[in-house]
Amino acid sequence: MVVQEALFTFGWETTARAEAFARLHTLDAVGCDGRPWPRGMGTTDSGVSSATAGGAAKSLADDGPRFVQAARQAGKDPLFLIENHAVRETDNELLERYLPQVLEQDIG
Repeated sequence: MVVQEALFTFGWETTARAEAFARLHTLDAVGCDGRPWPRGMGTTDSGVSSATAGGAAKSLADDGPRFVQAARQAGKDPLFLIENHAVRETDNELLERYLPQVLEQDIG
């Protein structure tokens, strides 16, 4: 059995923090969580409008690439936790539209 250690954090973390997490020598993977659509669209995981949530809106479309880059530069695997809980019916179109784009990022 192979055990890997991974860390994911809020997508709104700074690039400097993403890079610091990626340098932790015990980790095999590092990444972030968030909705798959761009910030300012749909709702957040707490059900409020992403457009009015400001920095509280986590977006893999917007934040994910920074974490992928930080992980790859540190020789780690990138990791995304795709938030699809508490999705309102009105967000389903966004989920279907942007999820494939998030999955096409270099996370595999």
